[in-house]
Amino acid sequence: MKIIRPLDVTDAMVTASNLTEDEHLPYDAATTYARGDFATSLTTHTVYRSLVDANTGNDPDAEQVAINDPFVTDPNPIHWQVFSATNLWRLFDKKPSVPAEGTTTVTVAVAPGKFIDGVAVFNVSGVETLLVEMKNDGVTVHSVETSMQDESIVIDGWSYYFTEILQLPELVLTGFPPYGSATIEFTFTGGAIKIGQICFGPIWDIGFVELGASGFKGLDFSEVGVDEYGNLKTNRRAATSLHTFDVVLNTDETLGFRNRMNELRGGVPVVWIGDEDRVKAATSYGFYRSFRSIYSEGDETLITIETQGIV
Repeated sequence: MKIIRPLDVTDAMVTASNLTEDEHLPYDAATTYARGDFATSLTTHTVYRSLVDANTGNDPDAEQVAINDPFVTDPNPIHWQVFSATNLWRLFDKKPSVPAEGTTTVTVAVAPGKFIDGVAVFNVSGVETLLVEMKNDGVTVHSVETSMQDESIVIDGWSYYFTEILQLPELVLTGFPPYGSATIEFTFTGGAIKIGQICFGPIWDIGFVELGASGFKGLDFSEVGVDEYGNLKTNRRAATSLHTFDVVLNTDETLGFRNRMNELRGGVPVVWIGDEDRVKAATSYGFYRSFRSIYSEGDETLITIETQGIV
């Protein structure tokens, strides 16, 4: 069982990309915005939508600061609604259901500024291949190119010729060499590319998973019902997965495990890797709902971790 705790991405870390933040014009204090108009803050990498007509001189960033003040009695926006991150920063906003969008090639380079040994991407579509390169002083020291086709459904000759090949929506890579000042370059190739999230950070190895006792189930936030005549009524929304991992670790590591899990309280999103074999669908980007230890007097202790993916 491995956990990647993604680094919080800062402006200084993003060294290059062909994605931009120009989908809407930057906010201008002298401009009058109508209800539904958009404006961008390049300071916070946020796209705002105007909630009112005749919206002039109301800085959306300043309004968000005021709303987040714990002493504000009415924390509701008045002039601006946070719509999303800008297109580039959707890669790092911890909301994989709102993807960054590109055309046939998307390139991103990041300089973490510290050692990382795991990267992951989530909610990817339109991508045929993903190339991840680690470069140190301009020299490639590690490179992995992956086909983003899900070939697990091809089980015989019939399925080879007649079954639609689906794309992999996520990918986790580990085993990067220990360079503290390296740059990580991502190259996505395909068409109508969408990328929900890029994560990178150090790995915490906490034991091994008993896959026979672990598993996942779907969690759909859609509304499904019928009217008074029995007609189906649906409102399709995002969906995610709930995972249960039964992890065996050394008993003398139990206290350290509990202390590190306490650091992830409050919905801290991390990458959970139950098995690096992608066909087993044992990876998730989300937070832990609970964990439970069964005390043992032997050398090994069984820990059950329940996680929920974020959308």
